[in-house]
Amino acid sequence: MLTFEHLTITHKKDNAVLINDLTMTINACDKVAIIGEEGCGKSTLLSFMREESAISSYAEVSGICRRNYRRVAYLPPFIDPTLLTLSISDFIDRSIDYTAFDYGLFYQLAHELGFDSKRFEDESPLAVLSGGEKFKLQLLLLLAHEPDCLLLDEPTSDLDFETITWLIGFIQKSMLTIIFVSHDDYFLSQTATRIIHLEQVKKRRESKTHTSKMGYKDYLDNRKKNFHHQERLATEQERQYQKDMTKLNRTMSAVHHALNTTKDSTAGRLLAKKMKNLKSRQKRLEREKDDFYDKPASTEAIELVFSAVEPLPKTKQLLSYDQHKLSSGQVIDLHIWGQDKIVITGKNGIGKTLLLKDIRNQLTQKGYTVSYMPQDYLEELDENKTALDFLERTRRRAEARTLLAKLQFTPQEIQHPISNLSSGQKAKLFFCRMVLDEAQILLLDEPTRHLSPLSQPEIRQLFRNYTGCIIAVSHDYHFIHEVGDSIYQLTQNELTLLAGKP
Repeated sequence: MLTFEHLTITHKKDNAVLINDLTMTINACDKVAIIGEEGCGKSTLLSFMREESAISSYAEVSGICRRNYRRVAYLPPFIDPTLLTLSISDFIDRSIDYTAFDYGLFYQLAHELGFDSKRFEDESPLAVLSGGEKFKLQLLLLLAHEPDCLLLDEPTSDLDFETITWLIGFIQKSMLTIIFVSHDDYFLSQTATRIIHLEQVKKRRESKTHTSKMGYKDYLDNRKKNFHHQERLATEQERQYQKDMTKLNRTMSAVHHALNTTKDSTAGRLLAKKMKNLKSRQKRLEREKDDFYDKPASTEAIELVFSAVEPLPKTKQLLSYDQHKLSSGQVIDLHIWGQDKIVITGKNGIGKTLLLKDIRNQLTQKGYTVSYMPQDYLEELDENKTALDFLERTRRRAEARTLLAKLQFTPQEIQHPISNLSSGQKAKLFFCRMVLDEAQILLLDEPTRHLSPLSQPEIRQLFRNYTGCIIAVSHDYHFIHEVGDSIYQLTQNELTLLAGKP
């Protein structure tokens, strides 16, 4: 189906190796997850699997790739912004290859996915659809062309839990070869049968590519065991080296002293010979050290902390909605206090983002310091500027550099246009801004959707430790239950408390 032999992909701009010596065969029906930290080349590899020309403008390729599929379908993480002004019906028409399209399957899958087929004739612009609705429509169009290989880039990032559950079931039962990049650890644990793990180690100066025929959870367990085993070996080798060098230096010091004080020429010759042997041993120990195990460093570390935040009092009411009508039609009751951690969930397109923006407007009008992370990063990011430009409004450039370095940004990436950064790296820019803003209130719209599943536990810990007020929209099961003290569901008519205090 898909074969790689010593595949290496290098970024043209800074000669950074993204994919290093990948050799593997992906067979029919395999469900392959590509995982790794932000900016390590996951989307580049997935695009290359579709066709080499997709990355030729910015990357060079060596090695062999054999593509043996009949028809490949590729779902990008975002719809091209230039298409959003098209009507929904026009977008559908221009996406169809009539020689391969199965209308019956199109309508059948729409029913299974809960996408209203009446919208196929809708003349409203594509932009009115929620992120999850756009995903569903694109997936329906792809599957109705009956591909034998499906490539998905972050398929769950805009989906509600109900749709994620459907997608998991579809992948588990499907006879297609499905290869996907995902940051959703629950989704990965339920779907992946093989793993490609891309790593950037030694301060992102060296690329490593790992492959495994395990599922995601087994791979993580095995990786954790290997990590601790290598850490123990490296620690023991370093301890033994220091012990041997300490003993050797003490002996050399004694011999050196004896050489300087002896008056006996025979003893002097013997001491000189001994010193020569000791120096030979010193060189041998230093050579052996070069072959020691490297002490493994976690590339998933998130070294951020909200240390300077002065939270508002727990008893301070920030906002009170009593029978408040939203622009999406619901009438809600909601009371927000100074140190609440509120997570709002609900179906795609129900109005969660509109509610969060409504809350933002109300809080900023009241004069509170609010740091906002939108679902669509381009609402706040100018992609022509650099990461430092984005953070410069804080007037703490040196601290911004330090924070970016802690989040594994290289010196080159700090100076790159934001358009060159991965979605996960763009998300991390907002985390840096939150720390620098020292805001007492965080408004987060799907904050974990583009982050590596390997670093998400640390992100959840970061927000658990935040002492201020958090209001978040999320479909991330672990984030909802680990960060939220109060969990609400927005339905067609109201906002319902699912767990915690009102």
